[in-house]
Amino acid sequence: MGHEKLLEKFRELKIFERKIKKAKAKNQKYDLKKLVESKPTYSIDHILKERYPRFLDAINDLDDALCLVSLFASLPKHELLNIKSETISECQRLLREFYLYCAVSKNFKKGFISIKGIYLNVEVMNYDIVWLSPIHTQQKLTFDVDYEIMSNFLELYMSLMKFVNLKLYKYI
Repeated sequence: MGHEKLLEKFRELKIFERKIKKAKAKNQKYDLKKLVESKPTYSIDHILKERYPRFLDAINDLDDALCLVSLFASLPKHELLNIKSETISECQRLLREFYLYCAVSKNFKKGFISIKGIYLNVEVMNYDIVWLSPIHTQQKLTFDVDYEIMSNFLELYMSLMKFVNLKLYKYI
């Protein structure tokens, strides 16, 4: 576990955040600009490969990903809760791509509208996928939900959706 690539990247990000905070405190605008441009990045693709060794495993676990991605696609941006507009637009794009695939391949089986939202059912590669998509209305965010944990899962599920959409479009 100590050799995990992500742990090293998280350490780099923590050091980066300290440097940003220090540059802001000292009002070093030039150094701050250089730091922001050199922000370390990481990828969780290797975790997806470990968790879903076969493509059908990823398809089978797609319902949770679709629920969370569609939830974030309908949320408003919020500074305090760290919900960025880029994340929201990325979620909307991933959903549109998946919906387009389902429409073109005629995989939609059922739909049901309830108070909670819209339940959708599709069949992809002989797997039934059922998820809840919220009705797009004005959302009022509560502070008793831990959006940090949801954002961590969202990062994993967005990578999963990108992978699944790519593979599904290759099969068309």
